Amino acid sequence: MSYEAEIMGYQLAERLKSGLIMAQRLMDVFSSLTGGERGGARKIMLTFLEGLLNETQLASNFTSMQEFAEIASELRDVMRKVETDELSDSNLNIGRAVSRATTACDAKIKALKVIFEND
Repeated sequence: MSYEAEIMGYQLAERLKSGLIMAQRLMDVFSSLTGGERGGARKIMLTFLEGLLNETQLASNFTSMQEFAEIASELRDVMRKVETDELSDSNLNIGRAVSRATTACDAKIKALKVIFEND
């Protein structure tokens, strides 16, 4: 890939990682809600997760990196858990997604180092 494509891939992965960390914080708050509060919060949580999923699919299409497909899978699992109110292990899903985003960032940095060394 070109220098520009590697930079873009890195930026996409970093942006996703930030969004996933926010999702983890939101999930902590969502998990603590009860009754009517949870109904409204569920809609907001799902909207946020759907936005992250869309960003992930964009990154996957742009880079064709397997890590982004794996992040998308983890996000779909979290969304299913939010929809069914079965929140056990949802933070584990998000944690795995953060780890995969970090792996994608690392891969892009390594690719950029190779590009710079060859210039």
